[in-house]
Amino acid sequence: MTHHRLAPLLAGVLAALVAGSPLAAPVAQENGAVRSLSGGVDADEARAMREAAPGYRLGLTFAQPGGAFVAGVDLRIRDRAGRVVYEGGGLGPIVLLDLPAGTYMVEARHDGRTQQRSVAIDGRKHLAVALTWPG
Repeated sequence: MTHHRLAPLLAGVLAALVAGSPLAAPVAQENGAVRSLSGGVDADEARAMREAAPGYRLGLTFAQPGGAFVAGVDLRIRDRAGRVVYEGGGLGPIVLLDLPAGTYMVEARHDGRTQQRSVAIDGRKHLAVALTWPG
């Protein structure tokens, strides 16, 4: 790309950053057969995640007891047979996952502490689960 084409692009990026507007909403990722979305760090992203939630069967929210969000969580999800069906790092504070119907063990690790939670996905509705870590 030549300099005369690059300058307007860089000016637009800089203007978006200065204005505080997000450059892009969270983007869905494929991790094996599982579609996922992670984000929600700022108010606009959190709103986008809430709007996207009905399209995913499992929603995880990571927070501290007072309600402050927690990001940078490492996540592993195993099926009933113990096979890892999803693994990701540096996630949150909201993670949306489109898992097939079934029972899963969610293992979330943050700041040296791991939490485990069994979840049952019935395939028809969104299940919201909150995991909290002490501050």
